[in-house]
Formats: sequence, structure tokens, C-alpha cells
Amino acid sequence: MYQLGANPQRSAQFFWRGFVAFWPCAFLIAYGAVNENIWFYLGITLLIPAFICAIYGYIGMLANRFAQVIGHADKAKQLFD
Repeated sequence: MYQLGANPQRSAQFFWRGFVAFWPCAFLIAYGAVNENIWFYLGITLLIPAFICAIYGYIGMLANRFAQVIGHADKAKQLFD
């Protein structure tokens, strides 16, 4: 967990890239549902890596915050011991 949260800037970049890539894919899926199926399949194919990228970045940011909470709890515990 500490390894995932070690670089919060990189995690944020992964999240935002995946998030930004999600919207054109969602548009392709909606467009493909109404028109030709090739756009639908292209949108699904591109949506999967975008979603994985966004989830990876979000888990990294969450791991960083969780590591900070654990670090502060350890400091507080040492303060009162």
C-alpha cells in the first residue's frame, strides 16, 4: 500500500488522464448505440484502459492519504506514551 501512495503527483496524473479519456469513450458508446456498432465497440475497447488508469490513480491517491493518517496516528501515539 505504501508503494502505491509513494508518489501522489503521479497518482493524480493517472487519475486525471483516465478521467479525461473516459468522456470521449462514453460519447463513442452513446454514438455507437444510435448509429453504427463499430463506434460502440471502439468506445468499449478504449474505455477499459481509461477506467483502469483512473482506478489505479485513485487507489494511489487513497493509499497516500491512508498512509498519512497512519503516520499521524503513530506520531500522536508516541506523543502520549
